[in-house]
Amino acid sequence: MNIKNKIVKTAMKLFYEQGIQNTGINQIIREADIAKGSLYRHFSSKDELVKECLAEFEKYIHSTLMEVVSTTYNFKEFSEQWVKFMIRDFGSIYRGCPIAESAYHIEDSNMEIQKQIEEIFTKYQEILSQIFGRMKKSGLLSENTDTDLLARRIIHLYEGALAMYRMTRDMKYIEDLKELMPAVYQYMSEKS
Repeated sequence: MNIKNKIVKTAMKLFYEQGIQNTGINQIIREADIAKGSLYRHFSSKDELVKECLAEFEKYIHSTLMEVVSTTYNFKEFSEQWVKFMIRDFGSIYRGCPIAESAYHIEDSNMEIQKQIEEIFTKYQEILSQIFGRMKKSGLLSENTDTDLLARRIIHLYEGALAMYRMTRDMKYIEDLKELMPAVYQYMSEKS
């Protein structure tokens, strides 16, 4: 692994497990087992490193979504697979969506990183909307489905379930998504 990748992987792990504000540059350097100059050769500041980590988290979310989609044939299966992939990713420390986790730790005054997080969530919603649009064209969703609204509501459910899991450590909030996601779709179908 090259030094830049080593720095990013170490920072991603620490930012996710401890939070961005609770992770210092010296700890990243120590745990990555690199020289301080090596970090600053690749990243001019902690904020630059945070931005790179967010971009890597975004790639991971996108690839996971594509993996979920490639194994589903309808919306119910999509919901079940999404939950299955979430549970697969649970490790000894599971803090939920890494992008949301990062947003909780970024100062409101850090507009550059806040903007990056907003853009990631916008892309995330657009990807889901496109996935649902393909399902709609294939007849797997009702032709009246508002795919943008469905995507927004699914992200809302997902992030809410993760927040409830974090507060209670009760897997029922994650398991509930298998029923809640199709129920939201069903409700939307009946309203249109």
